[in-house]
Amino acid sequence: MTSLFAWIEIPVSDFTRAKEFYEELLGLSIIEHDFDGVMHGFWQKTDNSVGGAIVAEGTPSKTGPLVYFDGGDDLQNFLNKIPSLGGKIVLEKTLISPEIGYYAIFIDTEGNRFAFWSSK
Repeated sequence: MTSLFAWIEIPVSDFTRAKEFYEELLGLSIIEHDFDGVMHGFWQKTDNSVGGAIVAEGTPSKTGPLVYFDGGDDLQNFLNKIPSLGGKIVLEKTLISPEIGYYAIFIDTEGNRFAFWSSK
């Protein structure tokens, strides 16, 4: 097993808004697909790491599991984009420890709570 998670689905209430938010924030192309009337927007990183989808089903939430996106070399690069994209930063870049790195928490345009992690 190379990763604990194989796939992530993010519930969204406004598919178009969420697609624009995640494409711009993460620099990904999201491919739309309709599965029996439920819109899905898929992304897959080219290195075969964990992929996922935004899904126009379910209820966005700030209280469910907290999923961390890889913040690359410096998660601040992602945080800088969030306010202009309509999201909200709820915890600025914070040092966990010099050995572990940094994290930050944000709310996306749909009301979901997520985090970024980076070693620097």
